[in-house]
Amino acid sequence: MVWYGMMVQHMLPYHIETGKVDDHYFEELWLETKRARKIMDDHAKDFMRKKVVKLGTNCRTRLATKYVYKGLNACPKYTFLDPDKWEAFVLERTSAKAKDWSSKETTSKSTSATRMASSAGSPSCTGTSLEIPADDTAMMPYHVHRLR
Repeated sequence: MVWYGMMVQHMLPYHIETGKVDDHYFEELWLETKRARKIMDDHAKDFMRKKVVKLGTNCRTRLATKYVYKGLNACPKYTFLDPDKWEAFVLERTSAKAKDWSSKETTSKSTSATRMASSAGSPSCTGTSLEIPADDTAMMPYHVHRLR
């Protein structure tokens, strides 16, 4: 899948939300995949399109996190990025709408993490605490402790 991830980064326009990209980009990616992987039918086409959306979204998120939010430009490092589109990408990722969506996403993630941590049987629910041995076995895998 590494090859496919690179193809997605190189062929999809990064300055447009992945879900709003024209269908012809997906079609080009699919045809290139069929050619490179010698695929004869279209059974995997829908699966690969879902992969494209996920990979494209991940790429855009990484660019925003590592560069946009830090005031940096990724174009010198990633030469496949069109420098003329970078400003549009920065504006889109720093817009009020993007910040609002990001804050909602952060709130949602923190709430779900709290729910997971407080699920039945966890130390936070039962009032017990985890005991961590203070000897040299503290870094041993759990199954080794059970054998003793």
